Amino acid sequence: MRPSFVLLEPLKQWLNVATPPARRIVRQIIKDSPEPLHTQEIFLRSQRDFPLQQPEEAAQTSIHEKLLLRRGPPLPPNPIHHIRSIKYLKSVVLPDLEKRDEIVKVYHTRPPTPEEREIAAALKPPTRSQRKRRGAVGPGKQPTRLNSSGGVNEWVWRVKTQEDHEREAFYRERAAQRKAHAERQRAEARQNRPARRRPLRK
Repeated sequence: MRPSFVLLEPLKQWLNVATPPARRIVRQIIKDSPEPLHTQEIFLRSQRDFPLQQPEEAAQTSIHEKLLLRRGPPLPPNPIHHIRSIKYLKSVVLPDLEKRDEIVKVYHTRPPTPEEREIAAALKPPTRSQRKRRGAVGPGKQPTRLNSSGGVNEWVWRVKTQEDHEREAFYRERAAQRKAHAERQRAEARQNRPARRRPLRK
C-alpha cells in the first residue's frame, strides 16, 4: 500500500482523493465505535491504532522520507501516513465516504466531561453587579461550548443505517411531490390567464 501522495519535480502535489487504505481506516474506526465520533477523534484514532508497521510500507516510506526532506511547501503533520492530516480527513476522506452512503453526519448533544464542567464553572459569565462595577454594557457572553441545557453540541459521524436511507427517500419523494404540485399550479395559472388583445393598427 502506498502513501496518499505523489512527488513531482520540482513541486510536490498531494493527491486530493480518498485512497482505498484511507477509506478502510476511517470506515473501520467509525464502525467499531459504539458512539458517534468527532472528526478530531477519528484522526487521533487513525494515528494511534493504524501506524505503518508492515515491512513493505516501512521500506517504501523510508525512501519517501528522504525525498520529503528537500525544500518545498510545508508538509502535513504525518506525510507518510494514509491519513496524513486532519484537513485531508475532513475535506477528502469523510466526504468521499458520505457520498458512498456509508456514513452520515449528524448533530449530536452529549453530556460534558468533568474537565468541560470545570472550565464552564470557572468561566461563568459575570453577574449584573459585576458588569456594573466593570462598566460593562449588555449581557455577558457564555465563553464555553455548553448549551442552555448544560450539554455540548457538536457535529459527529456515524455509520449510515437503513433508517437513514428510508428517511432520505421519504424526503426526496416529498420534495418531488411539492415540485410537481407547484408546476401544475403554474400551468393552470398560465391557462387561466386572459389573452392579451393586440392594439389595432392605424
